[in-house]
Amino acid sequence: MLLHIIARGKIGRSPEAGLVDRYVKRLTMPHKITEMPTGAASCRLPRPAP
Repeated sequence: MLLHIIARGKIGRSPEAGLVDRYVKRLTMPHKITEMPTGAASCRLPRPAP
């Protein structure tokens, strides 16, 4: 099983980055971290084709 963590915004050098690093070191399962843009327009889902 793959644990996929999706975060809105950049983690970068924020205080949360230290937490993420610490918890990722504890993970024993495969994982993937994806950072999504913070803009409202960039988070819209595409509409299904009619």
